[in-house]
Amino acid sequence: MFTPQSRIGLIVARFLSVDFAIATCLGLWHLLGIGTCASGGPFEIANACTDSAMTWGLVFGAGLTGSIIVSFFTGFAWGWAMMFVPTGATALAYALVGDPGVGADTAAWIIGPLFLLMGLPAAIFAIKEAVGGADFSPDDTTRQRAENYFRNTASISPFATAAAATAPQIKVTPPAQSTGQQLARLDALKATGALTDAEYEARKRAL
Repeated sequence: MFTPQSRIGLIVARFLSVDFAIATCLGLWHLLGIGTCASGGPFEIANACTDSAMTWGLVFGAGLTGSIIVSFFTGFAWGWAMMFVPTGATALAYALVGDPGVGADTAAWIIGPLFLLMGLPAAIFAIKEAVGGADFSPDDTTRQRAENYFRNTASISPFATAAAATAPQIKVTPPAQSTGQQLARLDALKATGALTDAEYEARKRAL
């Protein structure tokens, strides 16, 4: 079960994943408009790179890198969906309504459907988790298995044995015997020689 601290961490991680997804989509949208470009040295081609190409390339790379890192803390389904669904939708939308740059039209039509197919199953699973009110993290199953393991093995562990040995002992007082029962016990002790005649008479008078 998640603690309030872990719930807050999960919410923050998922909020960041949305921010990184937005950055990735913005970068991809502008890069598709620029298309393939190269400039400087032997890599110069007809479509020279502008200053904005470098800027949006950095935005796209930073967003994608951030999405990958944060996915380790958001839960597998959420993280996977946020990496592929927004990116695929952006590429497909640009292929449909945008004005792709040189060489970007084919890339948009490939990236869009492919990324959507990769991300939609995880998105559906993430939605089911959210609607069902369940919280999932990468280590949720591992944590539950660990709890079950330690709960089932605690009784045979050396630490549990030592704790049981040092635990305070509860003394139970037996019910009081009647006078007749006590006399019968004294008679038995005298008959076995455990009590002398003097000890027998003294204990008998004490009853």
